Amino acid sequence: MKRLLFLLPIFIGLIFSSCRKEMDISEPPWNLKMMTYFAFKQADNPHLTSKEYKGVIDEYKKTVTVKLPVGTDVTNLKPDLVIGPRSSVSPGRLIPQDFSNPVDYTVTAENGTSVYYTVTVVLQ
Repeated sequence: MKRLLFLLPIFIGLIFSSCRKEMDISEPPWNLKMMTYFAFKQADNPHLTSKEYKGVIDEYKKTVTVKLPVGTDVTNLKPDLVIGPRSSVSPGRLIPQDFSNPVDYTVTAENGTSVYYTVTVVLQ
């Protein structure tokens, strides 16, 4: 029984350390180049039929997919988006875009490095 009590803290430590997310500490947080939110909101696009159409972000592929109802005019949509701290994005937030074809967004960190996200609107 004493052996089990001795091993219990080790076992618990292994469980917690294996569940911990690995972080890349080589870059400070303001050099993160990521998009964490992308959506079309009815408040910014009055012709939409729902309050919000949230995009699905694939961080690995650097893609965003937004599903909108068939018949939606996608030629002049203003997206709302969130990026990492101290980063910039082009085209910018709430800048109207024609989403008839995929639109590329460039997220640039404070250190000047960039990543590119391709946003695709799917009508269904």
